[in-house]
Amino acid sequence: APVARRLAPARRAAALPRTPRLSMSAPVEDPPATPTAASTAAWRTVPTYLTLARVAAVPAFILAMGANLVGWATFLFVAASLTDLLDGYLARKLSQTTAFGTFLDPVADKLMVMAALSSLCVRLPWPHLGVCASVIAVREVAVSALREYMAKRGEGTKVEVGAQGKVKTATQMVAVAMHLAFLGVIRDGIPLARSAGSGTSMSTVIDAFCAAASQVPGIWGAILQFIAANALPWLFISTILLGVSTVLTVTSAVPYFRAAWPALTGPDAKA
Repeated sequence: APVARRLAPARRAAALPRTPRLSMSAPVEDPPATPTAASTAAWRTVPTYLTLARVAAVPAFILAMGANLVGWATFLFVAASLTDLLDGYLARKLSQTTAFGTFLDPVADKLMVMAALSSLCVRLPWPHLGVCASVIAVREVAVSALREYMAKRGEGTKVEVGAQGKVKTATQMVAVAMHLAFLGVIRDGIPLARSAGSGTSMSTVIDAFCAAASQVPGIWGAILQFIAANALPWLFISTILLGVSTVLTVTSAVPYFRAAWPALTGPDAKA
């Protein structure tokens, strides 16, 4: 009996579950991270809000062009183009570069430029606008698809926007803004040229506008005549800029496809 009483505590201790000892060399896993307010609101920065405003300006621009408010549409396009410069500057200055902003910025640029070029092609039936708009649209779709493919492979950094792409976008915006300003001033010459049966080429539209401007009396008539006299040089410069931006659109895509070519055609290429 005394022996049994001495063994009873030992048996009860053996029956208790043992707690595993922590090894000093074993790594201790951190608890799973939970999203905080700071992390979930990381995209809510001033540059990102400016980019979102540029996206919101696209439908407003289309509505203005549909309502024949070319002046307001031109203002919206120019303001949106300026926000493209401002949001990039603020993102670098304030160290507020975010993944969402990096994704949305080029998308906003493409939406605004393509909306403006499409509207110009409808309003100004000139071949060079259709050719440039088609080339730009094909390039943007191809590069966007390439970036999506490279991102899926985890190699998206190889096709990030470069300096030439930024110059291309800036040139596009200046050329399109000049065409919109030309359309805003000269748009009355298009129906006049059509009604005269002389076609809608650049020269006939400008001639019709000049003839109409010469009939307007007073200071406003003098202003219109001055604009009409300088319309052709303005259009010539804007056309050259649009051609340059189209060439840059094509050449700026070459480095992206060159960098992605091994991933597209190499032995490890996959869908």
